[in-house]
Amino acid sequence: MSLTPYQLEVLLHYYACAGEFPRHAAPAFDGVIAEFIDDGILTTTEHVRKLTHGGPAHYKITDRGKAWLEAMLRVPLPEHRVVYEVLLDGPDGTKVTL
Repeated sequence: MSLTPYQLEVLLHYYACAGEFPRHAAPAFDGVIAEFIDDGILTTTEHVRKLTHGGPAHYKITDRGKAWLEAMLRVPLPEHRVVYEVLLDGPDGTKVTL
């Protein structure tokens, strides 16, 4: 699964905060939440919704979601490396790449 910047923002929010996502009115929010719930990344706390008399649903990151995000956060920055290709004449006259 690849992430859009907005999906990453939602995921990071629920990783770090228990409150409502500040940009929950964005057109993409409901779809992102549904996808994360279907994939087991987020869960809804419907009992909280019932206690607040139909207030906004609250979402919580799952252990699977935490593990996935923490794995992404452990990826090191890429390093720039220069690789030189050396062509040599082989014993039979063919070119050999090292």
